[in-house]
Amino acid sequence: MTLATAAPDPAMTAFGRFDACLFLEELHRLKYPRYKWAFYTLATLIGLSRIYLESHWPSNILAGALTGIYCGQRVLGREVTILNWRF
Repeated sequence: MTLATAAPDPAMTAFGRFDACLFLEELHRLKYPRYKWAFYTLATLIGLSRIYLESHWPSNILAGALTGIYCGQRVLGREVTILNWRF
C-alpha cells in the first residue's frame, strides 16, 4: 500500500497503540510509574514508522492517536478536557 492508495480514515494502528498505553499505564501506575514514558515513546515510534513506510498519512496517525487516548480515558472513567470542553 502506498500513500496514493492509503485509506483516508484514522489509523487504527495508532488508535490501538495509544489506547493500550493508557491501560498499561493504569496497570503499572503504582509499581512502575516511570514506565509510562516508555509506553508512549513506543507508541509514538510505531506511529512514525507507519508514516515512514508510507502506510498512513500523518493526519491519520494523529487522528488515530487522539481517538485512542480519548477512548482509553473514557473507558478508565477519567474526565477528558479538550480546549476547556468537558466530555
